[in-house]
Amino acid sequence: LLIRWASQDDPSQWDPTPTTSTAGSLRVSRGSRIVRALPTRQEVLVWTDTHLYTLQFLGTADVFGLQEYADNISVISPRSMVSASNIVYWMGQDKFYAYTGRVETLDCTLTLHVFNDINYDQSDQIVSGTNEQWNEIWWFYPTADSNYNNAYVIYNHLEKLWYYGTIDRTAWLDTPLRVNPQATNTPITNGVVGSGYLYNHEDGTDDDTLAMDSYIQSSDFDIGDGDNFMLTRRMIPDISFDGSTNGINPEVTISVLPRNFPGSAFKIPGDTGYDSADNQSVVGSTVINSTVTSYTDQVFMRARARQMAFKIMSENLGVQWQLGMPRLDVRQDGSR
Repeated sequence: LLIRWASQDDPSQWDPTPTTSTAGSLRVSRGSRIVRALPTRQEVLVWTDTHLYTLQFLGTADVFGLQEYADNISVISPRSMVSASNIVYWMGQDKFYAYTGRVETLDCTLTLHVFNDINYDQSDQIVSGTNEQWNEIWWFYPTADSNYNNAYVIYNHLEKLWYYGTIDRTAWLDTPLRVNPQATNTPITNGVVGSGYLYNHEDGTDDDTLAMDSYIQSSDFDIGDGDNFMLTRRMIPDISFDGSTNGINPEVTISVLPRNFPGSAFKIPGDTGYDSADNQSVVGSTVINSTVTSYTDQVFMRARARQMAFKIMSENLGVQWQLGMPRLDVRQDGSR
């Protein structure tokens, strides 16, 4: 719990006794160990396993001052904190935090998804990083059935959104000195360490020679808290395919996923085109899924349910897409 610094005029001088030395030390009063110190714009943040301290340059004979800032907090690993837009974000043992001049708990819609599926015995491997191009904070962590980082959770600090996925990464670096963020991974198969890889992220549209499967799905929406059924008859997509390399006509699949009861699978009663493995309706006579290209003006469909969700996905090579503001033609359709 000891913090030491060298003399300002001589970085090799750590002895505070000479009259010309400004070397010194401070002891953190609470916690059992220092986890990490992170320099920010005006101070150095110091985490112990239970408290957060701020270390500030005073410019006096004392050189630095130490102040306890927050108690009863947690931090999951030494590399789980990162600074973006003058705000420090970090991952705790059971929640996410932000330091904006005060400590705040982030409102995370994925708390149970993340913290109910972490291998805490390997939590020291958890790393974080920024992707400033898209205003994102990334955390890579090992799931409960893995001894190595194999999943991620992302917080978009501009739009206040959370999303997640699976990927094997052991380190991340985002810097304005490079065009793309870089990350590393060392594959381990049956306990045997393979050759490591250095990846350029946000570069290209595919996973090397394979298509990069991607999708985004909304939460359920309803009318009047689900007391009434709703009928969806038409959709106007808003999809941009700028940057695609898949010939002249890239495409995505847009789905409207209906269900009648909370917690039930997405399905229309009597629908024979249902894939229980994917837990969603598939292409069938109900026309729930539709292929959309850059030339698609509108899509006609017929879906009736108490709750619905919206999903867009791509599984083809060379496709890069961006979702705008799609419109659904929905009306109330009774209560039974």
